Amino acid sequence: MNGGLGRYYCCFCVEDISFVPIFFTLGIKSFPYELCVIFVNQHYGFIYALADREQNKFVYVELQFCNGFTDINYEKIIDAQYLPEGMDIK
Repeated sequence: MNGGLGRYYCCFCVEDISFVPIFFTLGIKSFPYELCVIFVNQHYGFIYALADREQNKFVYVELQFCNGFTDINYEKIIDAQYLPEGMDIK
């Protein structure tokens, strides 16, 4: 889908994130919990849900940014245990 808003990717029950090119640009190596669903827009950010099976819960995270960078200190809002490993959007 490309209507001037960039490329979108939608993944379900993803174990291998290597096919999502924007993750390499952002330095993302992996997710700390099982990645269940993800929606990515290469210009505006991504939304994902993680499964924390030990706690029997889903964790929903939305990170918005402009062209791969943000000036919002998201680490004060989102617990570091739910952020992608290696991510650099500062």
